[in-house]
Amino acid sequence: MGEISQFWIEFVNRDITPTSITTLIGLVFIGVIFNLRSIFNFFSESYGRRKFIKASLMIPFVEKDTKFLLKEELNRLLFKKATGINADYILRHKLVDVIEQSLGGIQISRLKKIKGYIKIKEGEFKIDISSIDKGIYGINRLLLVVSIIYSLYFFILFEKAMMFITISYVTTSITLFTAVGSLLFARLLWRQIDAYSEAKKLEPIIKTYEKEKNSKPF
Repeated sequence: MGEISQFWIEFVNRDITPTSITTLIGLVFIGVIFNLRSIFNFFSESYGRRKFIKASLMIPFVEKDTKFLLKEELNRLLFKKATGINADYILRHKLVDVIEQSLGGIQISRLKKIKGYIKIKEGEFKIDISSIDKGIYGINRLLLVVSIIYSLYFFILFEKAMMFITISYVTTSITLFTAVGSLLFARLLWRQIDAYSEAKKLEPIIKTYEKEKNSKPF
């Protein structure tokens, strides 16, 4: 029993090294670089901007054209607050049309999930999946597998570290932090993978809706 305990003590102390932590940081850095668009969309737009526009609309000498633009900007921000989708006047109406055409088959929650792929091109509502998106999808899948393995590995190390008082508190804390960090990173990657998969499912459906709408006589 003493030999087994000593093995785990040496194993944990050996594997919690600057190299293992650097590997995790490297994985996170790569994931962030390839998902900057999603991260930017998450943190963009603030309550202060909406408050400023509302106050500006109350100013009596603001020109009519300026008020129109302010109202449109406010509607965009409120729509984003309500749905999570950053959409101008045309895109908002296209989204509503798609939901109505689907007769409940497509909900706003599904469109919110794929908001990074929604585009208006030549007046048509489209799901735009580029070759870069396909490449990022492949990289995210690879990183997801690595992150899950990394997380499970360090959770096992943490469990073993808690069994032996000879392992330092700092080493145990780093083990838990690495395991949890890897798990959270895996969750972020899964959201991006899920969004891409959903966009692939909805792409032909949206294309059919647009074709049917354009074929109808005015």
